[in-house]
Amino acid sequence: MEQLELPIERLNQFLSQHEFRVDNPMGYNDPTEMFVNVKVKLTGTKEMTRIGDKTTFITYTLMFQNSNPLMDKLINMLMMGNKEQEINSRDTTFYVLTNRLGNQLESFLLYWGIENPVICTKIIDDTNSNLTESAEMNNELDLLTKKLVSDILGVFLKEKQGNFVLPEYFDEEEMVYTQSIINGFTLELNLEVSDDVEDFEIEGDLYYGDDLISVGIIINPDMSEDSLEDLIGELIETVRHEIEHIVQNDNGMEQIDEPNESEEYYSQIKEIEAQRAGFKLRSEEKKTDFETLVRNWFNKYQHKHSLTTEQKERVIQKVISEK
Repeated sequence: MEQLELPIERLNQFLSQHEFRVDNPMGYNDPTEMFVNVKVKLTGTKEMTRIGDKTTFITYTLMFQNSNPLMDKLINMLMMGNKEQEINSRDTTFYVLTNRLGNQLESFLLYWGIENPVICTKIIDDTNSNLTESAEMNNELDLLTKKLVSDILGVFLKEKQGNFVLPEYFDEEEMVYTQSIINGFTLELNLEVSDDVEDFEIEGDLYYGDDLISVGIIINPDMSEDSLEDLIGELIETVRHEIEHIVQNDNGMEQIDEPNESEEYYSQIKEIEAQRAGFKLRSEEKKTDFETLVRNWFNKYQHKHSLTTEQKERVIQKVISEK
């Protein structure tokens, strides 16, 4: 195999002045157009097997640029608040993006007489959202929440509906999450499309004895792109809520056995603390008033908790009283 002579400095000098636009970078077939702007820096070469033959790939780093507020926030979620992330050929979160960008980059290199395939090995988040939000990612449980929400979004943006088990969805050899407090847990994700919901509804449950977190998402087929940001926020709230229950169980906190009514269930200390944890993180991430989020949730899910107006207000006061 001949050694590839790559004018890497000259190429990078040109690429530093150029942005690539990638449409539908997550493979999300939404009626509303989604795109992301990226820059590329070539980093070297790597010998890999391609269709049974040894091939020299050109490696590159992808750098996210500002696109639009919603896309920038989505990128930040998928990056789990990290500035940089190493990836490999088994990565699924950014597979569609790197595949489509790779086609553009290979076409660019043809102008230089270079016919080698390319492969992304690192991703850097240079969007403003990373600069403003990354400082808030230092709490271990919040980071864990972002990891799970990122994985949920990775499935949601591709599949739309169906039942999925994470992290096995991304790697058949990885059966459970082994990060921190949820060591040994799996996440069951149920996606459904229905006209019965206005935009979307999310439900979370913890089956501690089965080492299982369950998250269900129902979306209206005509859900707008604007609702996606709210969906992400509610996922943060829901997952952080269930993680708090894991912490509570590990600490031996007792729960009321089969409460007689909804107010008794939502008023128990275990539930109040989990609600506070979820709403607090969502409030910080989305820069939204804590009390407003609490009230909006109890109003939205009236059909599930069935609290009277007076009961609902008593529960809300308990949630917001000592946040």
